[in-house]
Parts: sequence; C-alpha cells; structure tokens
Amino acid sequence: MQNSPQRRDRFLRVSEKRRKKAIEAIGAINSLSASHYKFEKEEIVNLFSSLYAALDKGWLTFTLKGVSEKEKLEFLFDREISQYEQIKKSDPALYTELKNNLSANVTAYIEKKENDSSSNKLSLDVLKDLEAVIHHKISDGLDKIDSQMKEFEYQLYRQTEKVSYLVEQTEKKLK
Repeated sequence: MQNSPQRRDRFLRVSEKRRKKAIEAIGAINSLSASHYKFEKEEIVNLFSSLYAALDKGWLTFTLKGVSEKEKLEFLFDREISQYEQIKKSDPALYTELKNNLSANVTAYIEKKENDSSSNKLSLDVLKDLEAVIHHKISDGLDKIDSQMKEFEYQLYRQTEKVSYLVEQTEKKLK
C-alpha cells in the first residue's frame, strides 16, 4: 500500500485532470445555449438540476463523512453562498435582484457570510427552506434574463430586416 505523501500526490494529479475534464464537459453543455439549438425552459431546468444533484452527491459523499446533519446543511448553504458569489461577480444586477427578493433570513445569512468567514451559527429552523427559496429565486432571475434575451433577439432580427431592406432599396436605386 502506498504511503500518505504518495497517495496525496496521486490525488492532486488525478483530481486536477478530472476537474479539467468536468469543466470542459460543462462548457460543452453551455454551448447548447447557442441559437442553432432549440430547447424548452423545463429541459434546461432538468439538465442543470441533474448536474447540481451530481455535484451535491459528490460534496456530501466526499467531504461530509461522519458529520452531523446540521453540519451537512451548513455545508450545503456554504455551497449556495459560493454560487451567489459567482453570480455577484458575473452578473451584479442579478445578484442585487436576488438579494432584494430573498427572505430576510436568507439575506442575513448571506451578509453574515460576506462579513464573517467564520462558521455561521444560525438556527437550523431559520435555514431549513433556504435551498428551495434560492432555487426559486434563481429560476425567476433566469426567466427574466431569458425574456430579455428573447426580446433582444427579436429587436436584432427586426433591425437586420430593416438593414436588408435598405440595402435592397439602395441597390435598386444604384442600378
């Protein structure tokens, strides 16, 4: 059996390769958002829900062996907070909207995590419904973004049609 430093080195080497492959695979899934694919909202929700479920299973299996249910819940909330941090970096307006629409308990939890990186001791009762609220609010935010994107695509299409018409009229006048 290998000694501990060798096992550690092997873990670092193998985990980095697998992490890169997973990120590439997610990138391939993200490319399905291109305009040459047609999809329904429910299909996207199911797709990403299955990815989240696989990640949650990994987090729980990997990291939380032998810890209490409360610690598992706090760990999952911390993961949710890391998602908020990503949204805050990539889409500050959506982040602000999420914070404005989350319950006071959720907002307090987020703010406490932002201000104090030490472990959070909010009661389990207060945090019980956090994940459902978060997913609901994110889904609403994504719906708004989707609606705005469709409006943008429609406006772009209209402008393209106008330009095509003007080019056609100009070519006729030049003949």
